[in-house]
Amino acid sequence: VVIHADAEGAEVLLGDIATIRQTFEVEEDQIRMGGQRAALLQIQKTRAEDTIRASDAVKRLIADERDRMPTTMQYVITADMARIVGGRLNLLYKFLWQGALLVFVMLWIFFNARLSFWVIASIPVSVSAAVFLMPPLGLTIDMFTMVALLMGLGIMMDDGIVIAENVAGHVARGKSAVHAAIDGVREVGGGILSSFCTTACVLGPLIFIGGEIGRILRAIPIVLLIILACSLIEAFLILPSHLAHALDASPTQPTGLRRRFERLVDWIRENLFGKSVDFLVQWRYIWVGSSIGLLLLSASLLASGVMKYESFPTPDGDLLEARVALAQGTPFAQTKATAERVAAALERVRDKGSDASDTKSPIVESQYIVFNQNADVQETGPHVATVAADLVETENRRQTIDEIIELWSDEIDSMPDVTNLAITEPVIAPTGIPIEVQLHGEDLDRLNAAAGEVRDWFAQWEG
Repeated sequence: VVIHADAEGAEVLLGDIATIRQTFEVEEDQIRMGGQRAALLQIQKTRAEDTIRASDAVKRLIADERDRMPTTMQYVITADMARIVGGRLNLLYKFLWQGALLVFVMLWIFFNARLSFWVIASIPVSVSAAVFLMPPLGLTIDMFTMVALLMGLGIMMDDGIVIAENVAGHVARGKSAVHAAIDGVREVGGGILSSFCTTACVLGPLIFIGGEIGRILRAIPIVLLIILACSLIEAFLILPSHLAHALDASPTQPTGLRRRFERLVDWIRENLFGKSVDFLVQWRYIWVGSSIGLLLLSASLLASGVMKYESFPTPDGDLLEARVALAQGTPFAQTKATAERVAAALERVRDKGSDASDTKSPIVESQYIVFNQNADVQETGPHVATVAADLVETENRRQTIDEIIELWSDEIDSMPDVTNLAITEPVIAPTGIPIEVQLHGEDLDRLNAAAGEVRDWFAQWEG
């Protein structure tokens, strides 16, 4: 930079009269990972993009950049939300095949393999139909719709099992397979339809909940109603035809192992279950009174506060933050040292987790420190910092996130200069973030009086 120049061409440069250093305008505006300066690139997809495909595209780009850039530069993926979505999808797939296998085995034990196969075939048919109908209703595969699909898996099988059992019972009475299918569906059709209607009456009003909470939660009743309606259609219009063919081709008289198993079931029904029912009927007043007493006892657990209530419980996640705040005016060097002590405590937790684990896998994948940022105090400056950590996926670690928070807190030494230290998940529930009111002034007495008035005003609201 030229400071002065004359007609003969002589120049005075800035470097001639000053010492020039390259530095950031705000010293505390920095990120550190592994003791080195780092840059954080936040990538967010549009609403129309697929989360998992977008994440895969970013990973391919980073792999290409690793090959192109020198080895001294490292790329680390943090806060990958697609990993959570992929984990829930894998959980859904696992529940699908496990549920189908259990239903098949149980039905095969009591009936036959052909009947069991056509009952479990309703699972992929109903789920596929529900997923097909979701886009026209403005729904996507997200955390809430997957929760609804998981809930629907346990409900949708009831229709098919009830119909299959009733049709098999009519065949056992000597009816042909076709007539058994017709009579069996007619006999239980009213009950199944009324069961669907009562479920719809319970879930339907949830769709019309207003506000931010209603906008988020409305996906659950919609998906549940869709999957139950598809299951109902499949059970009434498709399953009976398959059952007629399956039972027509099956032997009517049990042989071998199945005959002995049916004798065992008959003995349990007559000697255990039947006698238990007779005993309860004989002492029915004591039984009814005991049931009412247990109901009142259960209600008292909630009323007395023994059983806690939580509106929106959050499942274990894979992200964790330690939000550090010191007194305003604290030098950045002191804040940096304090944040590094908190990060070192997490390193010790990771080492202990690796030693204690049978698979020798750490519970923390990566961590970094973001200065000039703290979501709790809603302030910026050299006195605040956030230590962020990516944990191993919930399915691959033994510790819950609450246990990791406790271990991390125990490893942190006493730091009297810290005014606020909170270790928490970086999530915001549908109810929003907590309310914080900051009062500023020079008169401490008036500040204390104002704080008391604000506290009393908030105290009038329940919760």
